[in-house]
Amino acid sequence: MVCESSSMPTQRTLDSQVQSITDNVINPLCHLVPSFISPLHLTCLAFICGLISCWQIYQEHNFQALVFWSLNRLLGGLDGAVARHRGKESELGAFLDLLSSFWVHSTIPICCGLAVSALDDLKQPFTHLAPSDSPWLSIAVLEAMFHIHNFVLFYAIAAIEKHKQVGKIPTSELTSIVMRPALVESFESGVIFTLMLAWPRRIEALCWAMVLLMAVGTIHRLQWSLSALSDHEPHTTTAKQQESKCSIHEL
Repeated sequence: MVCESSSMPTQRTLDSQVQSITDNVINPLCHLVPSFISPLHLTCLAFICGLISCWQIYQEHNFQALVFWSLNRLLGGLDGAVARHRGKESELGAFLDLLSSFWVHSTIPICCGLAVSALDDLKQPFTHLAPSDSPWLSIAVLEAMFHIHNFVLFYAIAAIEKHKQVGKIPTSELTSIVMRPALVESFESGVIFTLMLAWPRRIEALCWAMVLLMAVGTIHRLQWSLSALSDHEPHTTTAKQQESKCSIHEL
């Protein structure tokens, strides 16, 4: 049996409080969305606003970038709320929502890095940047951490869902997949990305801070995943051994 981790109780409480506040703000807006606008339309609009935000920060238009980023977050929360309100939740919608979020989140640090580079360096791709003045190492490490974090998270989710479907893991999660708590989740990442857009000159420090927090969360999830998955491995082996023994006895 896999039990809920209690090593980060404040994280779960913080996310619940933020989600509750967000629901109180977004749910009343569902009635204002015209019927001809579907949740998928809202997801696409959120994605477009996120890309425009990246383009605006690339052009060093901080205020405009923050405006479109705010629209991205608002529409990104509204699409799911509208889907639940209309009873039209779908796997396609969840997939596109995650895809657009990952896309925008991966692009923001890169565009912030471009924003802090001089125009001459942009024309001659970073040939005048000294290593000590370049934010690209921190950005590259952050992008790599995104890949590692997502691999650990989603492989663990896939394995856990497999066990849950056969009844090996009871769960009380309200979501359709089991999510483990971490230091950087939707609220925390949203705050960090907002700071990047507001102060792109601080991109290097913000990237390293996010890398550190994500590394701690990834290690926590990795430890839990290894423990959870290894707990079921002996049972599978034992079952196969019992089948082999039965076959021998039958012979």
